[in-house]
Amino acid sequence: MTKYNKPSLIWTEGWIEKIVVGLGLCPFAAIPLKKNQIRLVSFSGDDLVSLLELLKAECNYLLVADTDKTETTLIVIEDTLNSFEEYLNFVTIAESLMDQIHLEGILQLATFHPDYRFGDSAGENDPADYTNRSPFPMLHLLREESVSNAVDSYPDIDEVPQRNILRMQQLGTVRIKQMLEDIKKSV
Repeated sequence: MTKYNKPSLIWTEGWIEKIVVGLGLCPFAAIPLKKNQIRLVSFSGDDLVSLLELLKAECNYLLVADTDKTETTLIVIEDTLNSFEEYLNFVTIAESLMDQIHLEGILQLATFHPDYRFGDSAGENDPADYTNRSPFPMLHLLREESVSNAVDSYPDIDEVPQRNILRMQQLGTVRIKQMLEDIKKSV
């Protein structure tokens, strides 16, 4: 049973459970999911200054939050930054803000978007791009110390991206899209 009542957050929670953890894309997400330590926050509207303010507030929240209660935060952007290029431009601004408030080495930003495309993508329907495709544009705040500890304790960490690409290619775009649609229908 979900702890969220907003469709965007329920859908995101399903994506984390069935795609990110279910397919093993992130070897570190299962424990925070099981322990209910993933914070999902939604943003509505098109005021990017307000989105930056929310990002700053969530950074400050993570700085003081007990890691036993909140390990990481995903900001789910409901109705803006739908263009991947616009999103990438915003991410540059967001990273600059995080540098300005001296979070380098403390928090890092991971990115997910419905139209995510890697620079070496084989095209719009490349299954490999689905390793970073999400139901909504998202900003994922991670604690650097937690990332370092997880990376240090994980064997063959360098193999994870290639393994994920292979997994998504084996599933294929049609199957991945069906999985995403099934998650959406369950909301």
